[in-house]
Amino acid sequence: MTRKTLSPVDKAFWESRARSHVDARNSLSTCPLMGDKVQLLPLRYGRVERLHNLPDTSGYKDLKRPLGLRLVRDGYLYVIDESSGYLHEYRLENGVPTKLLWQDREVAQDVRQTAVGEQTLIFPRDSTLHVAYAELQWTAAKCAHVLGSAADRFYFMQTVELAQADCQQGGVHLRVEQQVREQLAELAELPAQQCTTPDMPEGERQDYVWEHQPLFREAHIGELKSVLRTEPPVSAARRQHRLVT
Repeated sequence: MTRKTLSPVDKAFWESRARSHVDARNSLSTCPLMGDKVQLLPLRYGRVERLHNLPDTSGYKDLKRPLGLRLVRDGYLYVIDESSGYLHEYRLENGVPTKLLWQDREVAQDVRQTAVGEQTLIFPRDSTLHVAYAELQWTAAKCAHVLGSAADRFYFMQTVELAQADCQQGGVHLRVEQQVREQLAELAELPAQQCTTPDMPEGERQDYVWEHQPLFREAHIGELKSVLRTEPPVSAARRQHRLVT
């Protein structure tokens, strides 16, 4: 499989977008943790070639390939805010959320395709969130189960405590921008031809040939930052973290 790389034109475009993006964090002199809102972008734990980073959870042992951070796959992201009781459902495409399909305490329809609001993941900074990814859209019954059962949320969703995150070090299932730049395989992993050894088998000199569906592609931080809100709120800054599902 040929490594999917960004063209020079695409790199220049995303670099300009990254430079022009004004983080609310940098627009105010106060610490971002003093803000009242957090904006999130979803990432995932996944198999990588070389850029190994341990996930913030147990249960991944004796794997044949290392685990690290990857762009999220196309599908659906479910977030339950414990304080409000709302379930938020997002459509994911090309590594970013593209639609907010549901936002309520109850789900009445099995199929939800119409956008009901902004696709940005913005929550109060003291929120406890329960997060899950699904390749296929959850039915109304499945949504009701996780909304009504703390046990289901515990077993089928990740718990994320936003209040415990640090603006430099991130937190459990949370990464800040510098960590993403260094740890996300699509951004930071060197290609195989720069890491080969004389005794490396021919089949391992190409990256991600083992993926059933070729998902890996070179990306740029500008792609991720382009979906963040750039304007700071009137009263306080938002801290912008990457949520790992």
